[in-house]
Amino acid sequence: MPTLVFGQTPGADVTAGHKDTFLMGPANQSFAGDAIMGISSIASALVQFNLAAIPADAIVTAAVLSLKCDSPPMVGNVDITINPMLTHWGVDDTTEGASENPATGGQATYVNAMSALVPTTWIGGNFSANDYGAAEDTITVVAGEAAGTAHTADIPVMVQDWVTTPANNAGLALITDALMACTLGTQQHATQARRPSLTVTYTVPGPVPPPGPAPAPTPTGPNWMTAKGVRPSKTGLAVANGIGV
Repeated sequence: MPTLVFGQTPGADVTAGHKDTFLMGPANQSFAGDAIMGISSIASALVQFNLAAIPADAIVTAAVLSLKCDSPPMVGNVDITINPMLTHWGVDDTTEGASENPATGGQATYVNAMSALVPTTWIGGNFSANDYGAAEDTITVVAGEAAGTAHTADIPVMVQDWVTTPANNAGLALITDALMACTLGTQQHATQARRPSLTVTYTVPGPVPPPGPAPAPTPTGPNWMTAKGVRPSKTGLAVANGIGV
């Protein structure tokens, strides 16, 4: 079964077309291009992978998201849910690579899905639970864990939807209600091994075999007994092996 790795990480198969950012309210500030994405009760991260290399008729058998801790919470643990985004968002314009406050390009912020270039608001006005679906998996970043610790989540349902219907690929949201923040590496992190990646294994259905030969028709009509080796007698009774039946 084919397996492809998406992301700007060592050994990745598809490195172009991915994006990420994080949103922190209430500011109209873009963090696209930052090396890290902060996650807490007031900050949510968005990640999207370009999956165009997977055939549209592929059947996804496994999809593993890998996120790497850059700085853990000082105390306690941070449970982060992995949710499919319902609203499309942007990061790309000529200013990508530096935070903007206020955002002036096509950058997603807490108050706009895309700011200035394509002014699109979030479903609820500001970014909220209206903009993402139910979680498919959860990761836990533990206080005191080493920087660079990898956390994986299984999201085959989400990825299958994106492959079957590419227009649904608005990426994913990383959500927590923890008060204490942690940070994860982005596609712009200086250490490539700390960047997010997605590993997808899939199959492609083979061609449908041609139909086999049609079965021979079953004899019908008044001569059906003759066809089976049973002949009529002069009296009109059927005779099989000389015995009237």
